[in-house]
Amino acid sequence: MGIFMISVINRIANGIDSLIEEGVIAKNKDVVLFGLNRYSFAMRTILSHRSIEVYAFLSDDEEAIVKTRRSVKDFACRYLRSERDAIELFILGKDEISDKKMPVILLAEERYEEKKEKLIKAGYIENKDFFKVYSFYEKDIDGIISNKKRLDLNQIKAYEREMLKLVDQICLNNNLRYWVCGGTMLGTVRHQGFIPWDDDIDIFLPLDDYMRFMEVFPKSNRYKIKGYGPNGADGFYYIFAKLLDRKTLLDDDMIIVRELASIFIDIFPLVGLPENKEDRDRFFIDYQELEKSIIQEFYASDGELKVFEKRFSEQEVFLRKYSFDKAKFVGVLGTRYGNKDCTTRDVYKGTLRMKFDDIEVNVPVGYGEYLSNLYGDDYMNIPPISKRKSFHTLKAYRAD
Repeated sequence: MGIFMISVINRIANGIDSLIEEGVIAKNKDVVLFGLNRYSFAMRTILSHRSIEVYAFLSDDEEAIVKTRRSVKDFACRYLRSERDAIELFILGKDEISDKKMPVILLAEERYEEKKEKLIKAGYIENKDFFKVYSFYEKDIDGIISNKKRLDLNQIKAYEREMLKLVDQICLNNNLRYWVCGGTMLGTVRHQGFIPWDDDIDIFLPLDDYMRFMEVFPKSNRYKIKGYGPNGADGFYYIFAKLLDRKTLLDDDMIIVRELASIFIDIFPLVGLPENKEDRDRFFIDYQELEKSIIQEFYASDGELKVFEKRFSEQEVFLRKYSFDKAKFVGVLGTRYGNKDCTTRDVYKGTLRMKFDDIEVNVPVGYGEYLSNLYGDDYMNIPPISKRKSFHTLKAYRAD
């Protein structure tokens, strides 16, 4: 685990309990939740377990409202009573929001000051009409990094590249199969290094090689591996691992969990999948449903981190159901790509050494099939500037 980790959902639950104790929230008062995001949906679940009904959701984000209405059956929107619970107008005046008595508006927003100003302009009064449930300030994280120098993108990449070089050497020395994956594979093939606007590195290994890698990785004062391995989940909350560089500090905000950790690279197990396409699609769907149920239980438990470890054995069943070396189709579970993260095993029947900045890394011989699945047949075309966005915006610092 990281140096310090907190459950944001647990903090939100504590904030709600405080407002209940103060009488701000009560069964006889209408409650409106600001935002259409995981924080507001978490508040909905937490309140329901305290027998507090939510009257409606309020949003100033037109796009979020449209998406919510179009995906009522999706995970996040299971916390809405119905589609109409998402109020259509962005910021409603006090005389518009309800035909009944004035409701209490609750916010768990990282950009609280910005939202506060909008509500004040609409006629609402802070700590009378609307209340902040959680401040998103943690002394044990924000206090430590406040006097540290933040690393820029090139510096972050330099640390990650050193870790990739280390992984490459360990795998070569121990005859372990590995390949760069995701955006790292795309960057290797298209840019001979990082995607210029990206800031992370991903690799994967067949499950047996992955487990062996976790065993042979040398102990070090600088580098540490955390995550799924021979000893199980290791207190981690995903079915993969992270290699950390402890010369750095990383403010890792994963929405439901915030952690003070280190710059990392992600290491995924590559597993076998069913041969029949319908069975494969069902396999991915079943795994996604399991992940959703775990998150739902996490919310329902007021953000108890032990939920992840308790349910990990159910996830592990999916990893071990089909052998990588015997299956005709293989892939990775738990990524944002879903069933796109699936190829024929022939993709990995050979390995190419390719340039990655000033080092070389492993790329599967059938990389075209893999990259086409994830990014489309035009994966070699550089996207327009408007789409050159990283999925990460790492806030990293030197540890010393």
